[in-house]
Amino acid sequence: MPYLEPLPFRGEVEVADGVRYRLQGPLALEGEGAGYRGSFRLPFAFLGKAGEVRGSFQGEGLRLEGAGEGVYGELPFAFRGGFGEGPFLEVRYAGGEVALEKGTVRLALAEVAPLAQAFGLPLAGEARGRLALSGEGEGEARLRLLGEPLEARYRGTTLTLLLPGREAGLSWDWRGGDFKGLLGLSGEGRLRLGEEVSGRLGYRGLELSFAGPWREVALEARFAPEGLGTTWAEARLDLAALRGEGRVAHASAYAEGEGRFRVAGSRYELWGRLRSLAYLRQEGPFRLVGEGLKAVLSWEAPLALRAAYGEGLALALRGEGEVAALHKPPVGQGVQARHKPPPGGGEEPGPQGLEVGPLRSPVGLPGRTEDHPPGAGGEVGGAVVQGKVEELGEAQAPGHEKRPKARHARPSP
Repeated sequence: MPYLEPLPFRGEVEVADGVRYRLQGPLALEGEGAGYRGSFRLPFAFLGKAGEVRGSFQGEGLRLEGAGEGVYGELPFAFRGGFGEGPFLEVRYAGGEVALEKGTVRLALAEVAPLAQAFGLPLAGEARGRLALSGEGEGEARLRLLGEPLEARYRGTTLTLLLPGREAGLSWDWRGGDFKGLLGLSGEGRLRLGEEVSGRLGYRGLELSFAGPWREVALEARFAPEGLGTTWAEARLDLAALRGEGRVAHASAYAEGEGRFRVAGSRYELWGRLRSLAYLRQEGPFRLVGEGLKAVLSWEAPLALRAAYGEGLALALRGEGEVAALHKPPVGQGVQARHKPPPGGGEEPGPQGLEVGPLRSPVGLPGRTEDHPPGAGGEVGGAVVQGKVEELGEAQAPGHEKRPKARHARPSP
């Protein structure tokens, strides 16, 4: 729950001609008899983020009304509330409102993104529903989680989440605590909100197991998609603060590496060391930093890599490396290379020359390659093409690609 830091107050009471009282500090109040009025400016903290509420109020006896505004993280909001026949409260922000009246909480959120961002969740979309103070209710939401469609339904005390594009879902009864996977997501477990969680889940080569109290959940993961090796991870998670950290390792025929990671809400960071074992053989430290779908990757190796993804994709390569080429890759995927027969026609074992076309990505990646250094050699399909790549610029939007001619010196016989 939100909490307040210790706050200084000073008060005084006069009883000479009736009862008069005054309170000074972050909560200021003055009154006479049963009537009173005041103002407040109170800092608070919740899930590791600071906030503040400020406003004014007036009342008589147990009847009270007030209004004000506040901010939580970077989310501004306004509110009004009080106590009459019962408690009532209405909170509005740029995307919608949440109201409590006559024992029922009503949600009308035309856009959840500003609210979700304040809690570090990469969600967008709309949500509506009604919830009794007992916890029973109904509602539905059509959301996007990291760009993926997400459907949510609440009936009674059961919450159902579906990712239709991924054929995965989860059903959880908060009163009993049991949850189970739906569609292509297998497994089950128990989740007592704010207390503990345990279970196992599996999905398309991914296996998860987790258990522990809410603020220290131990997580183990194994990801082994067909033909792409195996990745292992273990972490400790604080679900109350939406934070965690751990380590990860990967091994396959293409690469091996290990590193550490940490997450905070929708922000994440992964760093370690990576060694490639096929095509481009090299080794060096790497770092991935991102928030939601925006990320920046760097690999400090002899042929250094920089990649950024946000509104589009940007890539840069700098340095030297040895790249094993492929036979006739599909158009638009990777380096386009073809063997040139020697003068006079006919074929001889091993290529005598190599032409390399522009390097392109699905979004249109411009680039150029520099000439081989003296004495460099290469062949297609099993040997090595040596060269120096100076730079690959930012990717352009489809239809606006710049594609300068790439050139590559013929290797020595």
